[in-house]
Formats: sequence, C-alpha cells, structure tokens
Amino acid sequence: MDSLVNINITEPITELVKVVSNGIGTLYEPRRIRKKAEAEAKALEITERSKTNAEIERRERLCESDIRIQNRLMAQERMRQKNIDDVVDIAAYQLKDERKVPKDKVSVDWATRFFNTVQDISEDEMKLIWGKLLAGEVKSPGSYSLRAIELLKNLTPEESQLFTEVSKFALKRAHEIIIIQSDDINNDYGLTFDKILTLTDAGLLKPIIETAITLKAANNPDTFDFTYGNYAVKAIAKSEEQVSTYVYSIAGSQIYNLIDNPEVNLDYLKKVLKSISNDNVKFQIYKITKWNDFNDFDIDEKNPIDINVY
Repeated sequence: MDSLVNINITEPITELVKVVSNGIGTLYEPRRIRKKAEAEAKALEITERSKTNAEIERRERLCESDIRIQNRLMAQERMRQKNIDDVVDIAAYQLKDERKVPKDKVSVDWATRFFNTVQDISEDEMKLIWGKLLAGEVKSPGSYSLRAIELLKNLTPEESQLFTEVSKFALKRAHEIIIIQSDDINNDYGLTFDKILTLTDAGLLKPIIETAITLKAANNPDTFDFTYGNYAVKAIAKSEEQVSTYVYSIAGSQIYNLIDNPEVNLDYLKKVLKSISNDNVKFQIYKITKWNDFNDFDIDEKNPIDINVY
C-alpha cells in the first residue's frame, strides 16, 4: 500500500494531516520527511561518537537501570509511532480518490482519543479497520462515536473475526442493521445463539429483549424494507407484523460499515424470509442493478426472485 507521501496532496489528505496533528499534539510529518530527519540524526550520532572521552565517561556513569529505562521507553515509542504511521497510511489510501472535505471538522477530543488508542494497535487486521474508521471520520465528521472507538479498542481479534462472520447474515433496515431470529435456519448456517451472545456481551448487538421490529402494512409500492448486499427485500403485509430480530447497537452498526462488502448468501436470505412468512406477510426479493446513493438504488423489477427456489 502507498504511504502518505506517495499520494497526491488533495484537500482530504491535507485535512487528514491536520487531524493527525491535533490527535498527537504536534505537527505530523509523513514518513519521507522523517526519513530525512532520521538521516540527520544518524549523522549527529556519528558526531556524538567523536566527542571527548570525558563525555563518553559521563555517559558510562549513568545508572545501568536508567539506561534500560531509556532503551525500553524509546523502543515502546518507536513501535507506537509505527502503529500510528501504518493506520494513517491506510486512511490516506482510503481517501486518495476524494476531492473535497465537509465544512464540519473532526473534533480535537475525538482525534486525541483516537490516536491515544491506535498507538497501541499492532495487529495488521485491526490496523486496517482503524485506518478505515479514520478515513470515514475525515470524510464525514461524527460518523464514528467515542463509544465506537472504545468498543473497537476492547475487541479481541477473535471477536472481530466472529463479528465479520456473523455480519454475512445481517440485513440493513433504514438506519438499523438486523439479523432475523430463526433458530433452525440460523443454526443450519452456523449462526448459533452462542455467537449472538458473544457479540451481545461485546456490545456489538443490543440486549435481546430490545430487538423486535415491526413491519407495517405496505402503503408505498416503491418502499423496500431491507437490503442484503445487492438484494432488496419488500415486505407485503396486510397489517402490522412483529418480527423477532437481533439488532446491532449504534456502535456496532458504525463498525459494521467498516467491513468491505460483507459476503451474502442468497439461499440463506430466501430460507430465512420463508421461515417468517405467513398469511399476513409475504416477501419479495429483487436484484439491485445500480446504487445511486446510500439508500437509493435501481432494481431488476421484471425479475423478482422466488423465495421458494433454493
């Protein structure tokens, strides 16, 4: 992946550098600039070696434990700097095709909390998520709450992997992300209740008692109730219908948006919709042919997908 210094300096990249500087409390310089500084430091080190014997002797008189402390702190800060650089490079790559930045700016408090966290993130997979989160916040300040930062900070790599796995079964509904409760179908696809509980305990899903949703009688034929990858689902209800679901928390929904094109399974979608169909509510699935905006899309209206064919 290209580093920040190899990417054209557009407005979003300039804004990214400002956010990083605010977060770390000093002017952030891309790696190439620091390479020059490192070369100068190396030259200075050579000069230092040529200093008088008296200076060398003074250094040798330092307490051995003090030297170990200095070495440990330096090694720790070098690793932290690398972690920050890696995350910033990922964010820059995500922003490389953007041309404008919004009027709203990322808050200094948010930036400080963010970089105080990512300095200690060493797992490459987690760095990728944090880099995307930073880019998303630069593009649209307020997209990721401090609670989302705290939640993501406390996720283990195993929980992160489980979250990605479970999200293959998630449907988007307006501003919510849900998983339909259908134990038999879900179990057949490895979506066990234990996995749901793990993600609930991690704060990615809401407590189960809060998760029923209501499907209303259809008034607008152009209204779709869910999207699932590149599929749109329309509920045709005669009257209000309660559906038991697992609902992502607000922070969990924000983190879900960091997943690149979650895998979807059309057979799963057909089966889970059929399992909650009844005399009051039926479902139609359509292939999305074009995304115009976040919640606006075109469908293949002439070819609805039969939920009875797997």
